[in-house]
Amino acid sequence: MGQAGEKRAQNFLCALGWEIVATNVTFGQDEIDVVAVDWAHQELVFVEVKTRSGDFAGDPAEAIDERKLAAMIRAAQKYVQAYPVEMDYRFDAIAVLPERIEHFQNITWL
Repeated sequence: MGQAGEKRAQNFLCALGWEIVATNVTFGQDEIDVVAVDWAHQELVFVEVKTRSGDFAGDPAEAIDERKLAAMIRAAQKYVQAYPVEMDYRFDAIAVLPERIEHFQNITWL
């Protein structure tokens, strides 16, 4: 279910005109599901994808808490050290459900 959801999220981002740079990037125990470029905003985006098989399992976006965001930030910092980029970056989340995809931009407000 997770890989299928991540593929749906990638297709969603590509339909927006984004470029997928990397997927399932890990640094130690920290992981980033998708690294993409949002060309409209000239930003590198680190995306967390949460997939659920139905609404009964709860809102997938609610599974991203402060601990998960901190892990994303650590991984992103290591990513930009390993692969220097000359653009700003941000953190997004994508919730994948069978009937819809929800995109939450700039989730650093958690």
